[in-house]
This record gives sequence, C-alpha cells and structure tokens, in this order.
Amino acid sequence: AAGLERLLWLACVAKSGDICGFFVGRAIGRTKAIPRISPGKTVEGCAASLLGAVAVGWGLGAGVGWLPGLGLPTLLAAGLI
Repeated sequence: AAGLERLLWLACVAKSGDICGFFVGRAIGRTKAIPRISPGKTVEGCAASLLGAVAVGWGLGAGVGWLPGLGLPTLLAAGLI
C-alpha cells in the first residue's frame, strides 16, 4: 500500500507542476525561457511549475499523510526534484 501511495504522490506532483506551468505561462508568461529548445516555455511558467510541484508535494505528503515520517525539508526537496 505504501508503494502505491508513493507512486500516486509522484504522479500528482509531476502533473500539478505541468498544469500550473501551462496555465500561468499562458496567462502571464512574457519572458521566453529557452526559445531554441522549447519556444512556448516562459520563465513565469517555469516558476509556477516549480512552485506548484513543491506545494502539492508538501500538501499530499504531509497534509494528506501519503508519505508519513518524512519531514518538511525532505518533502520540499522531493517536490523540487
């Protein structure tokens, strides 16, 4: 059961980062991040993606209890990664 919760946690963190980056980038994104590699990616979208992933990683890990026993620094680092 713990393995399934961790896998679900990882999927939620990854998708939340994608979703936050997409919507914020479309709404307020102005500064192109790496136009030669990804022409539509903006710095604002990248920042929102990072913050969204960290917030959901911490929220599901600590708040919901999917990753018990891990402290705040570990959960934040996992969301960053």
